[in-house]
Amino acid sequence: MALASLGTLVLFFGFLSPLNLGVSIAAIFVSRNGIKKVERGETTRNKDLAKWGFWLGIVGAALSALVIVAFVAVIAADPSWLHNTGSNPR
Repeated sequence: MALASLGTLVLFFGFLSPLNLGVSIAAIFVSRNGIKKVERGETTRNKDLAKWGFWLGIVGAALSALVIVAFVAVIAADPSWLHNTGSNPR
């Protein structure tokens, strides 16, 4: 889940970053649940996978949040660029 979030963040140049933020947060919770199951002794499998998912979820959430902040800063700095993106012959 976390790896897919990071992949779409790169693949779509950050345009899906709000979705990536949600998926990364979900990955953090799901992976943390897996780590707790290993710690409680419910399972002995995939502890390393759960740890990787947890850390990749944190990285994905942080990068998604940075991309969202960057997009907001660009739009706030010069909102007129939104109107100049189309092919409007003058």
